[in-house]
Formats: sequence, structure tokens, C-alpha cells
Amino acid sequence: MEVALLIDSETGTTAKDWLRVAAHIDGTAVTALLRSDHLTGPAPSGQDCLDAWTACTAAAATTHTVGLGTLVSPITFRHPAILAKTVASTSAFAGDRRLDVGIGIGWNTYEHRSVGLALLDTTTRYRMMVEYIAVLRGLWSGLPFSYDGEFFTADDAQLHPVPARPPRIIVGKRGRQRSLELAVRTADEYNFVFQPPAACARVHQRLTEIADKCDQAPPRLSVMTDCIIGADARHINAQLADAATRYPMLRGATHSTLPAPYLATTPEALVDTIEAYANAGVDRMILKHPNPADLSSIDLLINSVLPYVKKG
Repeated sequence: MEVALLIDSETGTTAKDWLRVAAHIDGTAVTALLRSDHLTGPAPSGQDCLDAWTACTAAAATTHTVGLGTLVSPITFRHPAILAKTVASTSAFAGDRRLDVGIGIGWNTYEHRSVGLALLDTTTRYRMMVEYIAVLRGLWSGLPFSYDGEFFTADDAQLHPVPARPPRIIVGKRGRQRSLELAVRTADEYNFVFQPPAACARVHQRLTEIADKCDQAPPRLSVMTDCIIGADARHINAQLADAATRYPMLRGATHSTLPAPYLATTPEALVDTIEAYANAGVDRMILKHPNPADLSSIDLLINSVLPYVKKG
């Protein structure tokens, strides 16, 4: 089981805090630091929202081992050639580290409407995403690439540099059949969001069945969930109160009232939780860290959780 961290872009995370977290986990058993990719929050807030790939490039230039990437970059923000070029450029700073490139269809209506970006119907965006990923992979090959799709084209295109390692394409969401089939066709990893181990086991089985019908290996499975780690109930509740300043839905929540599968947990309980997800077929847990200015829960993860997590 791999364990990665995710930090939201749209909740005011500063450049200083982002780079501080990246440096803090570099060289530890935390395998990757991921970032949501937004222009703004779902409503006007006045909070800073740094560009996700600019932040990843800065972290790549100042760290040595930790993986980096987005979860997820909407297809509505950038032409695939622009994202392909951006990721390849980030890879030049990251060296031989593999980058995670989460790809999504977009969802934040305000974010799109406020700056005049089109947010087409869901079915159309799914069709676009298939082509989008095909263009990304073609442009990352370094070979002349041509493509004639419904939404995107390329004519003998070559972009250099190419990524040092093929980026890992991640798609996912709620485990619906359409997204599972898309993942088997196009992705390296399926990310299941805010779901307990039992639901992950069902999705793992469905991915395997779909892949078997296609005579190919299934993508690996990850799960993303919010996670606050505290040494005790008092520490957890203090972390929740801090997080509530950025996440209004957490106002008034305590370690005993936070709804599952959101995790507000001690290190010992988190070890057991990670094992339950591993037994459900999950290959990677992506823990969203809601308090980027605070390193105490990250220290608990590094020192009191990961040494006891089974590898492989």
C-alpha cells in the first residue's frame, strides 16, 4: 500500500506552506504530494488559489524524491497540447520521478461561468476526455503524432522535451460504470473518492471484470479521503477547528461526529484503516491534508503510521 497526500488549491494554501509540506515529506515514506487543480473555489471567497502545475514545478525544483501531480486537472481548463507541454516541463525539473496527472471532466459551474469557460453536458465531456487522454499520450511519446478526432486534432506534432518517465494518468470519481469503463480503456489508475473499504472492494471487482472482458490488466485502484490525524481527541478536535476555517462543512464537527468515510483518527486507528483498504484491493491511499500550515499530523503519519503499514 502506498500513501500520498493531497492539498487543495482553492482554500488559500500559500506558496510558502505548499513548499514547506513538500520539503517536509521529501525522502519519507509518503510517496507523493498531489494538488487539486482549480481556478477558484465553487463560489467567490477571496482566498488565494495558486495554479496547480506551477506549484508542482516549484516543488519539483526544490525536492528530490517525492512524487508530484494533480487530482485532477479538468479537460475544460487547457487544450491537451498545453497540458502535455506543461507536464513535460514539470518533469524536466522532477528528473526521473513519475508525475501523476489526474484528468477530470470539470464540475465547478461558478469557476467556469465566471471566466467564460464552456462546461458542456456530461456525456460530451466524457467523449472529449477519451480524445484528450489519447492526445496527451501521443504528444508525450516524442514521435511524430497525428490525430483526427471529434474535438481535438494533431498533424505530425512533436513536443520536446518528453517526460523523463511516462506520467501516470488517473481518472475516477464515484464508481459509476461509465467512469470504470473509461479507466480501463485509458488510465493507469482509478481514483475512488470518499468511499469506505467495502465499496472499494466492489469497485476493484468491477474493474477486474471489465478488464477481463477487454483482455487487459485493470488499472490500479486508489482512494482519496479527507484525513485529520491527532495524538488524541483533543488534538483531533483542534485540527478540525483549524480546518473549519477553510472548509465550512466542518464547522462544529468533532472526532466523534465527523461522518464516515472522512477520517479523524489516531495513528493506531489509521494503521488499521489502511489495512482494511489494502484488503479491499486498494493500491494507494491519498489522504487530503486540510491544514497545510500545520505539520504535526504529517509527523504523526510519517513516524507513527507509515512504519507499520504493510508494503506491497
